[in-house]
Amino acid sequence: MAGKDIYEFFYEWAEENIELQSYLDEEGDPRPKQYAEQFIAVAESEGFTPEDVASIRDRLPEMVAKYMDQTTDAEVRRLVDEND
Repeated sequence: MAGKDIYEFFYEWAEENIELQSYLDEEGDPRPKQYAEQFIAVAESEGFTPEDVASIRDRLPEMVAKYMDQTTDAEVRRLVDEND
């Protein structure tokens, strides 16, 4: 996709599509891989090249997991602040 960085696209997509659920299960939680596969399908349908996708593919599950942890942490902080 001309003009848009795939990493930028990932974070925009993540914000819109990764639901705040719970902290990841340390023992093989399937959600990061599932979200990574969804992202790849969307990126390809949006016109990102196979090379663009390949540049991010190996890091996607880790990026998704980190995004999920950060958003869950932020929500926990918000709830704590709300109760104070």
